[in-house]
Amino acid sequence: MENRIDGSPWVWKGKRYFLLLVVPMKLPVLISATAVLCTLAGGMYALDRTYARSDKVCQVERRLDRKILSDDARDLQRRQWDILRYHGEDKGRNLREYRELEQQRQMILRELNK
Repeated sequence: MENRIDGSPWVWKGKRYFLLLVVPMKLPVLISATAVLCTLAGGMYALDRTYARSDKVCQVERRLDRKILSDDARDLQRRQWDILRYHGEDKGRNLREYRELEQQRQMILRELNK
């Protein structure tokens, strides 16, 4: 009992304090919390494999991907028109930025036609 400071459950050992009442109870709590987290993760994985991969979900996902690609192509076209409006038709088409936008847009359009 001489190691206790002011009657508290803290014990002086070297340069650290150890709480004698809580340390033994932490191990079962950690084990059960880990088991619960693993069970939840496994359940979410099983639900994802079962329901999130159905044909209806895949169709919606494909439609969403096509919508995003078409929006990107439309945005690139608008940026090209802005360049042409700002620099003029002939000078705008010769700019490197315009050509890069055209290449990106063509890649997107090829992807949409697949």
